[in-house]
Amino acid sequence: INAEYGGPAGDGKSSLIDAIVGQRLLAGRSSTRPVHLTLVHNAECSEPRVTVKRDAALPAYDHDERLASPGALGDALDARMGEFGETPVYVLYESAAVLNATLIDTPGVDGKNARAEALALRYLTDDAARRIVAVEAAKDFGAVTTLELVKRADPDLSRTTFVFSKFHAALRTFADSRALNRYLAQSYPDVPTYFASLPSSRVDCDTPAELRRRVVAAGVRDMRSLEALQHDKRHEKSFGAVNVRRALLRAVWRAYQDGVPRVLKQLRARAATTDRELRAQQAQLQALDASKLRSIASHYVVAFLQAVQRLLEGTGDANPASAGETLEDERRELGQEEWLDAHNRPIRFDPSEWKVLYADAKLYGGQQFERALSEFRAVMTHSKLGDVSVDEVASAAGLNRLNNVPNYGWAASDIVAHKTRDAFAPLIEQLTARVTYIVKRLATLSDSIIEAQRVRGVADRAGLGLGVGGVVDAGDDVYAPEHYPYFTHHVKDLFGKFVDAAAAAAKDKCADEFYSTRTLYWHLSEYGDRKLPTDRAAGDEARKAVLELADELFGEARARVTANVLLKMYNFFLVPLQTALATSLQGQITTLSDKSLEQLFHLPEMQARLAQKEKRSADQLRRLAEQDERFRAAAAAFSHPSTSKKTTTASDEQ
Repeated sequence: INAEYGGPAGDGKSSLIDAIVGQRLLAGRSSTRPVHLTLVHNAECSEPRVTVKRDAALPAYDHDERLASPGALGDALDARMGEFGETPVYVLYESAAVLNATLIDTPGVDGKNARAEALALRYLTDDAARRIVAVEAAKDFGAVTTLELVKRADPDLSRTTFVFSKFHAALRTFADSRALNRYLAQSYPDVPTYFASLPSSRVDCDTPAELRRRVVAAGVRDMRSLEALQHDKRHEKSFGAVNVRRALLRAVWRAYQDGVPRVLKQLRARAATTDRELRAQQAQLQALDASKLRSIASHYVVAFLQAVQRLLEGTGDANPASAGETLEDERRELGQEEWLDAHNRPIRFDPSEWKVLYADAKLYGGQQFERALSEFRAVMTHSKLGDVSVDEVASAAGLNRLNNVPNYGWAASDIVAHKTRDAFAPLIEQLTARVTYIVKRLATLSDSIIEAQRVRGVADRAGLGLGVGGVVDAGDDVYAPEHYPYFTHHVKDLFGKFVDAAAAAAKDKCADEFYSTRTLYWHLSEYGDRKLPTDRAAGDEARKAVLELADELFGEARARVTANVLLKMYNFFLVPLQTALATSLQGQITTLSDKSLEQLFHLPEMQARLAQKEKRSADQLRRLAEQDERFRAAAAAFSHPSTSKKTTTASDEQ
């Protein structure tokens, strides 16, 4: 049970807690910080054992402090109290004479300290199961200050108890029975309300017996005054701290009894789950041979391949929010922050201005591949011919032809042939690295899809292979990829090598797009109609004409290379992943010998791991059975106390 004691300062919250515990602990001190007093029933503690836990607010008390006696708690708390603070002081009180409960003493609320009121309200509202004990000096009900605060957290007062302290002083204000009973009748209906007088904190109570004696004496004194005033007997159980303590103990008792069936149900549910796991592990261990390994290998490869295909075709199963990458993430993970030109200089641009698809979206698989091609297209489109010197033009023109006329068309073709290779080859190299990284990521993402399908135990209609026809279900744990990491690593390694080979083949095909000077010149001669200077002495005019022609040829080459590189990335990189990958991987796995399979799976280690899990499950099942038996015995003993007869004495009656 968890109870928060709140109310004005000096009205007896701490004294009430001491009376409930039966030990002088908190009374007589000003609380500037919340105190969490956790009572723990410990049958081994015939004498109370008090520990002040480490204090997060004070570096000097960053450790647990075991006190020599409960009486030392007051000085320990005084050392930790200072200015107002919201960080609690945690105190552990272990004894064989208490039941499990947490009592919270908050700083007093007097209407002057807004922070104290806000703190009290937070404690009242942050736990809907916490009981509220509002403590205030007895007075006219219209003057009670705690009611408004408590109703803000507990409007119907369903978890609130009111305790009006200093009742002996209030009794002196009643002139006759009518005044007293009229006052008692004003107490809140259907809300537990108590009236109590508590020993003054100025009175020494060195022992628990002395404190209990004074608590009883205060109650007896109040009852004498009530009898003299002829109080209404209907309120008999609302007087005295003893009745407050009895109500708390009954609440603990009810909470315990209500929890017995729930705890037993949880214990038995855990035992049933552990028993199923143990049976599955035993079956797996017995069936783990070469044929089983081949079945596991086949299922995993099929599931892996189909997961890769789904990721390439498009699926949200891998959770884009966590597994996807933005364009910036992709560049950073690859280590390629910017595209680099022929001179290794970064090409900086705004992806949105150059219309790169989904630059800020988190993507993976086929859509991430498309974004990489879109970015390549944007970079290629904005590539320029660059500066061309007179020396380059003159050198490229070469020998005069038969008619003794300089061939500036050949010069433009030669310049473009070299410039396109220098400008575009590095970009194709970077594109190849980018798409290789994107596709290799699918190996990790595929495992998450396979595991999700295995746990659900239901195969997707797209066919991940797991669970179809009852071959694999959620309880068949031997199919979990974490049991054979060496084999899954081998499959991913084969996948990576296939991707590298496909990327290299696609890059080689892209290199065919760099035409020779002769090819470009032939195309210019056949289809070009531009007139060029014929005088070798026409330097500036010739250079200008060559540059214009070279720029035109470069633009044509750029458009052709861009379109054909994109096409070849589809045909020679992506298409093999969708067609030849399955044949390659399955062929390499199915042709493995039994010995090779056992080596890939590390069969002895796998068997040892399963044997250890089987032993742990058996031990856990045995412990759960023992816990169930002990708990049922303890519940029976607690719920049905001893019926042995005992002679009642005058002190017992009192």
